Amino acid sequence: MYYFFIVILLLAGLVLLGSAFPFTHYKFLIVSSGSMAPAIKQGSIIMATAMKDYHKGDVIVFFYASDKKRLITHRIYAVEMRDNKTFYITKGDANKGADLSSIIENEILGRVVFKIP
Repeated sequence: MYYFFIVILLLAGLVLLGSAFPFTHYKFLIVSSGSMAPAIKQGSIIMATAMKDYHKGDVIVFFYASDKKRLITHRIYAVEMRDNKTFYITKGDANKGADLSSIIENEILGRVVFKIP
């Protein structure tokens, strides 16, 4: 049992290390708020990857152009076309209303494809 635990820790470390370098398309992140509860709880580890298309209902990781260091994980609530550009309106599952600002595709880091509670 001890060796199994060590192997799991080493694999997790390798995956997390790999997500920090550009040779991988996957990013592992820790969710720091409860805005996506109960689907994704605070403290969960998520894996996100870039996709060609994003759709209503997808859980995505994104940033606002004004603050590229702050990553947010929310669900796409609606998709709108304006001036031949696609805008995504997002909302945390635990939040009462949609986010105040919409985002565009180049502000999306990726879609959440895996989570560890």
